[in-house]
Amino acid sequence: MKKLAAQQVQQEKDEGQKRLEEALVKAREEFLLEKSEAVLKAREEEQVTAAVEANKVAQAEEEKRKQMILAAEREKQVSSDKLHLKKGRK
Repeated sequence: MKKLAAQQVQQEKDEGQKRLEEALVKAREEFLLEKSEAVLKAREEEQVTAAVEANKVAQAEEEKRKQMILAAEREKQVSSDKLHLKKGRK
């Protein structure tokens, strides 16, 4: 009787250990899946952030280019006006 009870206790202990190991494997798999999803999400967010920053830089460069063109056109106009004044004096 004691031997049967001991065997039953051992069997229950073994089954409990097996369930714990299965739960651990499942928890690891879920963790790895969640980690993978988090990494993908972070990469997507980084790409969006990089695209936004690249767009800002491109807009700033375009604005600088426009300002340089306007400055060159103003300088050209001033030079042209000075040239006309000199010709008018002669």
